Amino acid sequence: MTSGIAVFGLLLGGLGCESDIGESGGGPSVAPEPEPEVVLGKADHLLLATITRSFVFRGGHPNTQAEIDASQANPDPIFGSLNDDGAFARGGNINIGFFGPQDLPADTRERVDVGSQEFCTFESFPNDYPRLTPQGEWPAERIRIPSENITINVDDAPGRIVYESDEGGFYFRNEPAAIQIGEFEHRDFFEPEFLPFSQSLTVDVEAGSAIGGLTYQAEMPDEFSTSRPDMVSGDTTIDVNEDQTFSWQASDGSSRMMIEISDGTGLVRCDVADDGETIVPRSMMNKFAGGQFSVLNIRMRREFRNNTQVQDSNGQIIDVRFISSYMEIGRFPNLEDSR
Repeated sequence: MTSGIAVFGLLLGGLGCESDIGESGGGPSVAPEPEPEVVLGKADHLLLATITRSFVFRGGHPNTQAEIDASQANPDPIFGSLNDDGAFARGGNINIGFFGPQDLPADTRERVDVGSQEFCTFESFPNDYPRLTPQGEWPAERIRIPSENITINVDDAPGRIVYESDEGGFYFRNEPAAIQIGEFEHRDFFEPEFLPFSQSLTVDVEAGSAIGGLTYQAEMPDEFSTSRPDMVSGDTTIDVNEDQTFSWQASDGSSRMMIEISDGTGLVRCDVADDGETIVPRSMMNKFAGGQFSVLNIRMRREFRNNTQVQDSNGQIIDVRFISSYMEIGRFPNLEDSR
């Protein structure tokens, strides 16, 4: 048997859109016990996928009325206009692919613990661990592996999602159809009812010579609302010289909350319990003090994770690193720059 790895990661997210926030997620959740880590690079292949839904791009930064009027008169075909919801408030997106053996890169980010099994990290752009690090891109494009069709079925969805790969190992969606908005056909996006929230999903890979048949089951998380920052109204300012409290609608499951803060020069990422509130310490927020940009981009992402192994019908061992998430994004003024 060859030596290699396989990771399956799902990103269910939202980049700023109108979303019907449900009533789920009442009381605080208990931080789950961490799953035993699968040692990447020790199986046969890497399966990496991201599933994205409900882009929520809030116009939180206080633009002038002239800027808002100009943006709404000529909205961006993807993100929509300032202080309005973009077209992909209702879009789904998936990136998927198999790769050959490849170890997870070393994590050299600056880190501070903020609670039990909770921490924040900082890295300078263009780094974005593990996708891009000082060691290079992960996974490397040069070791893409083609497979037969990959089909994703989600409970309560109106149909299936089907991908096939070319000889270079790049995958293309056959079903469902792309979103058409005016004269633009956005081939990467499809209608969101194919990715309903809080439902089980099944990933089926057809048997082929390079990758054997396999089935993997997972779950999509609930939506959530935020109270600080306020992703809907944008009425929040961030003082990077102080500790900052983040609060949201807690989960009643085993999900985690990822909070990402960036200003175009660096990225703070906090991995915390999905219990409705956390504090990002000044030592991390202060990374954006004195920066050249007056706007902070904030992403809050609810995630399910699971590290496991599966075996395909060819007898190959597949390391599966699974992540599914729902995300909301907003832009907020850096209070330091308004003094």
